Parts: sequence; structure tokens; C-alpha cells
Amino acid sequence: MRDPNAPMALAIRAQFPTPHAIATASLTALAALRTKNRPSNAQLAELQHLASQSIGTKDVVRQRSLVLEQSQLIKELRLLQEHMQQLDTEVYKIVEQSREGKSSLQWAWDQRRPPRSSPRWATS
Repeated sequence: MRDPNAPMALAIRAQFPTPHAIATASLTALAALRTKNRPSNAQLAELQHLASQSIGTKDVVRQRSLVLEQSQLIKELRLLQEHMQQLDTEVYKIVEQSREGKSSLQWAWDQRRPPRSSPRWATS
């Protein structure tokens, strides 16, 4: 997985927080977390292989502290993402309802529209 903070990666890390947990999980349990068909069974098997080769920490107390820390960080990240979505939604509503905001939105729309002299606007 390219992005360790992507929703799929976070789902796997939340459910299976250590390399050992991923390596010993059933392929069915890993596949149950995926969205649509991503990652594929082959990619999940590769993830398990890589996890089985990981050195990782063997100290049980250290593992427990890392699992706790990781679960807290994942929860904080999800909360921040939720807050950002709420802010985006509310800011858009506020801007959309103000006179200045309507002008700005129209200007932004005009900037994306191709000029009338372009072939897309040409009449035949």
C-alpha cells in the first residue's frame, strides 16, 4: 500500500496492528476489510508475506504500548478527517450564501471554463 494513512490501510492497521497479527490473520479476515476488490487477494497475500518477514519488536510490553499508541493515532486522524469534512461543508455553505462568496464562486467557475474562442465553444 502506497499510503499508510489511506482508509484501507487504516482499516487493516486498526484490526491487525502488528506485523505478527497480519502474518497470522486468515486471508478471509483481511479480505473482509477491503473495499470493492482492492487490495486483491494476491496483494493481501504479499502483505502477509512481508509481515512474516518483518523483524518487529519482540518485547511484549513494547508491543502493547505501540498498539495502544497506534490505535490512538488512528482515532485522532479519523476525527481530524471528520472535522475537516464538516468545516469544508460549512465554509462552502457560508461562502455560497454571501454576496462576496457568490462572486468568488462565479469567478472560480469562469476561470475553469475555456474561453469562447476555443474549439469547444466554436459553432459549426
